[in-house]
Amino acid sequence: AEWPAFYLEYKFDKYINHNNLFRFVEYLQEKYKGGTDLDLYFPEVSAYGDLKAHSIGSQGICGNDIHTIEKVLSDSTREQKIYYIVCCHETEKDMNHDYEVTMFWNRMLKKKNLLSYGKKMKNSVVLTEYYILEINNNNKIHLSIFHQGKNSNGKERNPKIMIDKNFISTFLVYHKKFS
Repeated sequence: AEWPAFYLEYKFDKYINHNNLFRFVEYLQEKYKGGTDLDLYFPEVSAYGDLKAHSIGSQGICGNDIHTIEKVLSDSTREQKIYYIVCCHETEKDMNHDYEVTMFWNRMLKKKNLLSYGKKMKNSVVLTEYYILEINNNNKIHLSIFHQGKNSNGKERNPKIMIDKNFISTFLVYHKKFS
């Protein structure tokens, strides 16, 4: 979900700026050690949130680092809630389209291997619906843990939370399908 997520963040930030919505939502970039690695802050309710791009076919919604979630939910100086805005999409892999995007991209990057990243590259992404989910101290027991594996340096990555698709209703605040 790399580029759907990056594109979603880009468009959301532009939307906030264009419509002067800073009173309601701020797009954050606290991706430094000790920062709160969540994309959004809602000043009127003093709560953090995050944008998520979610592929319809996956088993669950992969969330943030478990330590970030625990830190926010235990902070008594603000609302102990986290809001996820989850944009669901249908994705077609580029490998099912003769690697047209992959080869174009790798030619632009002047890579020798024109099929590099081909198994992960997307050919199209269509937004189908979105959810607003709330994670709080009462429903966090329904979160599962997603172990990411290792970084390129061989060090274990911190586990993330996962919202299983069978438990979405437990966290649901709002749902809208695009027509």
